[in-house]
Amino acid sequence: QQQQQQQQQQQQQQQQQQHNQQSQSSVLVDNKEDPVVFLATTSLHSKVAEVARKKIAKLCIDCMKIVKSEGGNNDFGARSVNVLWEEGASLEDSRMLHGIITPFSYAHPEMPKYHKNPKVAVISCTLDLPG
Repeated sequence: QQQQQQQQQQQQQQQQQQHNQQSQSSVLVDNKEDPVVFLATTSLHSKVAEVARKKIAKLCIDCMKIVKSEGGNNDFGARSVNVLWEEGASLEDSRMLHGIITPFSYAHPEMPKYHKNPKVAVISCTLDLPG
């Protein structure tokens, strides 16, 4: 019986030592911050400037939440997310657009820059005008 007690004590001591070692290697997280934002910010640590890191992390999270709510369990939605770069823009100008972005060039400088409630036709053939 004494041997069993000694073995139990040794096991408890070993478990306590393992727990102490794990505690020493863990990182404390500020409980005030959303853990998802913290993880996203951490993953962007070497990729995005400090001033815009939290904003970009929140944009990524918002985008994935929309994809998840619209896409259900499949991963098609995540593949439909695109990151577009605009030359000369800063990271602080970043924003999420919910919709479709199409390449567009202006034929005349006075053409409108914004279209409210446009009607869009998706055509899978060429349009040839007679003449």
